[in-house]
Amino acid sequence: MKNLRIAFLAYNLGQGGAERQLFYMIKALIQQECIPDVFTFGQGGFWEAPLRELGIRVVSIKGNGRIARLKEFVKYISWGNYHYVHSQQFSTNLYAVAASLICAAQCIGSIRNNVISEVHDMGVMGWFSL
Repeated sequence: MKNLRIAFLAYNLGQGGAERQLFYMIKALIQQECIPDVFTFGQGGFWEAPLRELGIRVVSIKGNGRIARLKEFVKYISWGNYHYVHSQQFSTNLYAVAASLICAAQCIGSIRNNVISEVHDMGVMGWFSL
């Protein structure tokens, strides 16, 4: 696992459970000498400072609209030569899939809730997020 590069994508870094899990996963990966980076569509947030204190690069993805955010995310991860792109929330799965295909990385999606409600909340895009 040494030098394994992982790009984590989180919608935001608020105080939710998925964000807490992200922090603990990254902390464990650092102990295994992995190289994780965090990308988020939000700015700031409760977990940003603790992640930075671990020495993690936290990048806020800017862009109005899904396509603009995807382009920005792809730009960043194409420079990083990542082995994996890990979507931390169901709402970011499609971004992770598209970016990993473009950058030839493996993709890991997430679902933290009831699959039926997650798909319903996202509408048609929810089925593709699975």
